[in-house]
Amino acid sequence: MNLYELSGSYIQLQNILEDMEDEDIAAALDEVNDSFENKAINTVKMIKSFEADAKAVKEEKQRLGKRQKTLENKAQSLKDYIYDNMKATQKDKIKSDLFNISIRKNPPALAIHSEEAIPAEFYIEQKPKLDKQKLKEYVKEYGLDGVELKQGESLSIR
Repeated sequence: MNLYELSGSYIQLQNILEDMEDEDIAAALDEVNDSFENKAINTVKMIKSFEADAKAVKEEKQRLGKRQKTLENKAQSLKDYIYDNMKATQKDKIKSDLFNISIRKNPPALAIHSEEAIPAEFYIEQKPKLDKQKLKEYVKEYGLDGVELKQGESLSIR
């Protein structure tokens, strides 16, 4: 998807960048013979194009995830239908040239009615989890040895 018009050498570069490792990208950009300003503007055009493609892939992934769930639910619904009807007709097995269908016992599963009745030895200890947001607020207000607030920089494209 091209949101912006790229010049010839940048179109070729964009196509090459799609298959290139991240560490090789800077070297490829350095080889383009253009002023830094033009290079930066055309690079931002490529960034916007890659971001638009990534967004489209993400949306398609979500759509396909929903489709997958729908198909899985339909398959389970059909399994439930066969199971219920086999139970109703008291059939344990159905054989055909294509499939052998049978009702089988599942492995035993726990049904916990009261967690309070379970001895402590069956619980797994959990490591405490650091609340970084709360810690950040505390460090901002009071400071704390061994912890510092760092403010980095990033590129802004508008």
